[in-house]
Amino acid sequence: MSMKEIFRALKADFDALSTRKNQQEQQLRKLESNLESAQADVRECKKRREVEGEKYVFFQETRDWVQDLVECIGTKEPLINGLEEELDSIYSQHAEMVQKERQLKLQEALNEAMGIEEAPVQPTGDLDEFGRDRSMYLKQARDKRRRFRRLKTKRAHSGRGRNVDATGVAAG
Repeated sequence: MSMKEIFRALKADFDALSTRKNQQEQQLRKLESNLESAQADVRECKKRREVEGEKYVFFQETRDWVQDLVECIGTKEPLINGLEEELDSIYSQHAEMVQKERQLKLQEALNEAMGIEEAPVQPTGDLDEFGRDRSMYLKQARDKRRRFRRLKTKRAHSGRGRNVDATGVAAG
């Protein structure tokens, strides 16, 4: 082998190594770029994880609050229903009394117009110190107790009275 051939072989090897070096440098730059991108993605994911964690805590607290509210409403529902029925009863009593007063006034006006003097009509029945009919009051109290017993029975049959865990499954 001559010097020229050795020189050419070395030159070819050098060119091949130089090309290989350039390719490896390009690949290194690409890998470094990918590494930087991956690190930026990791930082972004950490930020999102913190935000999502805060959202998760918020929704857990909201869920607990709603469960407490539902439980509270469940325990107060019979009382509210009983009070609504009592209010309806009071309204209907008031309407009856107003109607009776109007009829009485109309009768009095009619009697005055006709010149008839009669003793005022007194309501019949057992009255308390305020002029209320005791029998009607006792009947309403009896009806109220019956409604409350029915509500308690319905509640017991519907399972509302049982202890329920966080998943909504009846315990024991």
